[in-house]
Amino acid sequence: MAALAHLTRQLTNMQAKLLLASLAFAAFAAAADKCPTVCIDLFDEVCGSDGKTYGNECKLDIAACADPTIKLVSKGACGGSPTQAGCPIRGCIEILSPVCGSDGVNYDNECFLRMAKCKKPELTLVSNTSCDGSTLNSTKTTAPTTVVATPVATTATPSTAAPKAPSAAVSTNVQCGVLALVGLAVYATA
Repeated sequence: MAALAHLTRQLTNMQAKLLLASLAFAAFAAAADKCPTVCIDLFDEVCGSDGKTYGNECKLDIAACADPTIKLVSKGACGGSPTQAGCPIRGCIEILSPVCGSDGVNYDNECFLRMAKCKKPELTLVSNTSCDGSTLNSTKTTAPTTVVATPVATTATPSTAAPKAPSAAVSTNVQCGVLALVGLAVYATA
């Protein structure tokens, strides 16, 4: 019986040592990679001192962590004009609710259309559907919209691509620029 108790204590000590070794290894690995790798998928272009346009300031910060010579030069795309009065300052959240602009371009949502209007003041909203008539939300309602939040680890630009598979869902009324979830891309669903 005493031998069993001794063996149990040794096993417990061995498990504790393995756990401590695992934690030490994880801490060492985390310290070696100090640069962040994930940003909210918020479209708010900025220009870096390296001449590259970044999707938002967070994405520029990730590049600057890897190369400390990179600094923020201006808001807006490199070579473009700075943010104009009346234009969205914080950018747009990736909510897929296609709209059609008078230029025949599909925009992910009205917020992206308004951002494009800052560069092309003559641009107007033609339809609350994509230019070919398809849409995720073909009718406007006052009922809550289901929002699917998907963790992101890569960058994205406005497009008409279908959203990724959902990992979580919440129900809420969504307005352009109202919902800000850290580390999540947000897509409205029907």
